[in-house]
Amino acid sequence: MSQQNEPTPAAEVTKLQIAEFYNDFSTRLVDGFIQGNPRLTHALDFATAHVPQEAEKLLEIGCGVGETTSRLCAGRPSLQAVGVDISPQNVHTAQQLFATSEQFQFAVSDLTSPVVGGPFDVVTLLDVYEHIPAAERKQFHANLRQSMSDRSRLILTCPSYLHQNYLREHQPSGLQIVDETIGPREFLQLADDLGGHLVHLQYESVWRTNDYIYAVIDTQMQYQWKPKVRGLDRLSSKFNKLIDKTPLGGPARRARFVKRRLAA
Repeated sequence: MSQQNEPTPAAEVTKLQIAEFYNDFSTRLVDGFIQGNPRLTHALDFATAHVPQEAEKLLEIGCGVGETTSRLCAGRPSLQAVGVDISPQNVHTAQQLFATSEQFQFAVSDLTSPVVGGPFDVVTLLDVYEHIPAAERKQFHANLRQSMSDRSRLILTCPSYLHQNYLREHQPSGLQIVDETIGPREFLQLADDLGGHLVHLQYESVWRTNDYIYAVIDTQMQYQWKPKVRGLDRLSSKFNKLIDKTPLGGPARRARFVKRRLAA
């Protein structure tokens, strides 16, 4: 396997090199916006489904050319969003494409300090976390926590370790300048560093089976009585409880079953 196609080790990559890489990447992001991208569609479907209805402020880290920021806020006029990216070219393009909306603000950030404007109710990292060098995660987590409140939600999507291992072995040119391998262990560590809880984890199949992994981390996990059932559902629940109290009900049937089997 040719060494020249493999990404430079993350420890040897500077912030300037990363910014220049994504400056050059900007045209591909615009083309993806025009043509559509199944990977992004899957990630956005997941993210938008997990943005709480009551959220008012959203931070998107790695906003690219602004497409994802725009789509995360679609149909939610009260949701204010800040999109940041390490690439000045990406941010410039995002401002050109979406600056007419007062919902969005875009800024350049290399993530070495907390993003201005927080705390945010929701933070998204859509196919971004794998591009944070492993050696810089602790500091990144600390800065990220300062951008979140005690009731914030973090939504992440990234390639699975299966996909990253495949690329490393068979298609190294498909890897970006920094492309770490992320799995459940890394998400648990992130949640722990944020003082939060990993409340959702799933594998998603975009081009190959289980090639992406999605997660949700809440800084505070909910624990409360479930709301009482109302209307027809409540009537149905009461009816089922009445049936259970008769000889035809489930508990009575199971009691007869147990009695017969244990007496045999």
